[in-house]
Amino acid sequence: MRVLPILALAALAACADAPAGPASGPGGLPAADNAAGLALAVTEAGEVVAYVDSTSRLVVRAGDGPEAIVADGAVGSNPQAGPRLAVTSDGGLVVAYVVQQTVPGRRFPASELRVARSDDGGRTFAEAVRPHPDPGFPSGHTFHSLATGPGGTVSVAGLAGVARDRYRRQQAAARLGEPAPARPEADGPPMHLAHEGEDHSGSGPEPGTQLVVARSTDGGRTFEAPVVVADGTCQCCRTDLHVADDGAVYVAWRHIFEDGARDMAIARSDDGGATFGAPAVVHADGWAIDGCPHAGPAVTTDAEGAVHVAWSTGLADRMGLWHAASADRGATFGVPSALAAPAPLGQVRAARNADGRALFAFEDRGRIGVVAAGATDTLRVDGAEADLAVGPDGPRLLWRGAERVRLGPAL
Repeated sequence: MRVLPILALAALAACADAPAGPASGPGGLPAADNAAGLALAVTEAGEVVAYVDSTSRLVVRAGDGPEAIVADGAVGSNPQAGPRLAVTSDGGLVVAYVVQQTVPGRRFPASELRVARSDDGGRTFAEAVRPHPDPGFPSGHTFHSLATGPGGTVSVAGLAGVARDRYRRQQAAARLGEPAPARPEADGPPMHLAHEGEDHSGSGPEPGTQLVVARSTDGGRTFEAPVVVADGTCQCCRTDLHVADDGAVYVAWRHIFEDGARDMAIARSDDGGATFGAPAVVHADGWAIDGCPHAGPAVTTDAEGAVHVAWSTGLADRMGLWHAASADRGATFGVPSALAAPAPLGQVRAARNADGRALFAFEDRGRIGVVAAGATDTLRVDGAEADLAVGPDGPRLLWRGAERVRLGPAL
């Protein structure tokens, strides 16, 4: 098996201990206690970092330039639902993020997805747009992912609770003997009512959480109506999107199957994200849990076109981070191999390295692991909340260290 380049390993390890500044990335990298939901993109002009600060503002910083405040408060910073950055094929930069709203009686805040575009490399942003219809009441649109493709296409995936929330509103009205709330014309993904408890099992009469994908063909300025890719997904696990070299759009997520198992699924679009085919199971772990793992997948493709998915499972005899590859465009997957096992549930990111192989960055007990598919060595640095972004020289790693956010060299 091949290993990660020794020089890259040494450079990244050295960066972990380096002071913030030109040697480790933009001088504007924030202190660790003032940054959450980290995201990284690499433009022709250099690195762009997004994060949510301690006042819940969405901050974007390009290189050593000034801060751009994209949203001034109420931005979600959960690592499963933090900001996402991507460079568009028409030279723009887009950021997707969640704005939260506290609703009396609702267990979790309502959430709305937003997408904002920059035409100057992240220094200023246009007014944000909503990539989904407004259902007319507070609901949930979150646990999102972002990917860009040819022709200025931008795809945003996320979990929507609109159908479930509409059902709850109708049931609450029926109990009170009132007319059901009018159904808005925008029949997009649905309000979580109040004093009702959360059902994490995915069973029962009410609709489940939906995985939806919305597509823009003008660089993220406007979006088409979202398509529902799957019903009955895990309610609290991040999705992941990836656009392959052949233009195929892949979306991966944690699904709730009929037996209660919360395992990974993937679907492919061959028309640029306008429609998606039937989901395929990445691997039947059979991990049945009536609760939220808060751990989503990562998907990428290698230089030969193989599709790679990495994910965590909490199944007792398989607990850890796993990886499986598909040679038939996501229709079937081979036997999984362990990236880290045993290991607790954690976040994982994926990208293609300079050698054309799939590369993964993952959390493991207060450390970040970086490993290429099929490699025998794993680099580990202290930290959390890693992100990977591909630049001209290969992927870059962004992570939150003990004192400051760190940016490593190309891998």
